[in-house]
Amino acid sequence: MNVRPYPEDYDYEPEEWDEMVERFADPGGESALHPATDSNPRDLPCRQCGRENVLTRADRAKGYCCDACARENELGY
Repeated sequence: MNVRPYPEDYDYEPEEWDEMVERFADPGGESALHPATDSNPRDLPCRQCGRENVLTRADRAKGYCCDACARENELGY
């Protein structure tokens, strides 16, 4: 489990935050990527830009690209 503390300044219930910590590499942030674990390491390249070691197997299974490419695709920068 991620050790990020519960952010008191966000509008999340503690249980909701616990779920986000389990699901997202950067809970409360902009990234949709899964957290890296022993069974789901961040060891795959981005299919879009080829940057190495930026995706987990769960990210790849969902068809995700790296955060830099996602930001470029969605926001144009």
